[in-house]
Amino acid sequence: KKNPRVIRGQESLTGQRIGMFREEQRATVTGDCEILVIQEPENPGDKPGVMKVNSDIAQMDYRNNYSDFIGNVKVDEPRMTLECDKMRVTLRELAGGPAVESVGDTASLSGLPDFGTTGGKRELDKIKCSGRVKMVRKDDAGKLMPDQKAEASFADFNYADRTVRMYGGEPKLTRGLEEMSGRELLIWINEERLSAVADSRLTLCSAPVKGQAAEQTVITSDSSDLNYGGSKLIFTGNVKVRDPRMQLDCDQMEILLREPAVGGRSVRESTAKVLGDSAGLGGEN
Repeated sequence: KKNPRVIRGQESLTGQRIGMFREEQRATVTGDCEILVIQEPENPGDKPGVMKVNSDIAQMDYRNNYSDFIGNVKVDEPRMTLECDKMRVTLRELAGGPAVESVGDTASLSGLPDFGTTGGKRELDKIKCSGRVKMVRKDDAGKLMPDQKAEASFADFNYADRTVRMYGGEPKLTRGLEEMSGRELLIWINEERLSAVADSRLTLCSAPVKGQAAEQTVITSDSSDLNYGGSKLIFTGNVKVRDPRMQLDCDQMEILLREPAVGGRSVRESTAKVLGDSAGLGGEN
C-alpha cells in the first residue's frame, strides 16, 4: 500500500497521513514524511537542485512562514547531508513577488500544498536544527565525503549571509586529518572560512611519509578565524602551539598558507612547515 502523495510542479509531499487545513493555511504529515523541494540555482546557468527532507512528523504553517520537522530528520541536498532530531525552517516573503498560486513548475517550499490564496512568493530565510546535529559534505559530483563533517547539539543556518552557527555538545568540524573544535563554531558556506568564538582547538596533520606516522600540530587559543579562501589563519588570545619540533606561547598568531609544491606536498604539510619556520625552529624551506 502506497502512502498518500501531494504533487505540485516538480515538488512533492508524501506521508502515511496528510492533513490540510485550507482556512488556517497549514498542513501536517504523520509517519514516513518525505518532501522533495526544488532549490533555485545560486549562479546563472546552473541547474536547479533537489533537496529531500525526511522525518517522522512534519507541521507546515504557511500563514506564519515556518515548518517543523520532528524525529529522525534527514536532509539530502546537492552539497551535503544533514541529520538531527528536530528542524525548523523559516521562510521569508519576497516583496512584490508573484502569488503562491502562480509559482508553477518552479515552486518553492511555500507552494506545498496549493491553497490558492493570496500571499507573496517565499524563499528560505533560516533553518534551526537541534539534537545530534551532523552534516557531511559532498564533492562536486554529489558523492559523500565522510571525512569532511561537522557535529554539534545545535546548528543555525542563515541564508541571507550564508553562514552556519554550531553550538552545544562540543561542536566539532573534521576535514580529512584536520579537526576544529570550540565552544561555538561559525562557518561561512561560500567562503571556505570558519571561526571558533571561544575555546578554539585546531589539530593539523602533515601528510604521512611511508613508514612514519603523520606529524601532528595542536593549536589552542581563546578564538580563531580560519580563512582558507583567503589563505590566512588567525589565532587570538592565550595562543599555545604544541608540535613535535617546538612549543610556542603567544598572544596572537597569523599563519599564511601556500599552494602545494610541484613535488606534491599537501597544503596542510606546508602549513605545519610555515609554523616552524615562523618561530625560527623549523627545518628545511
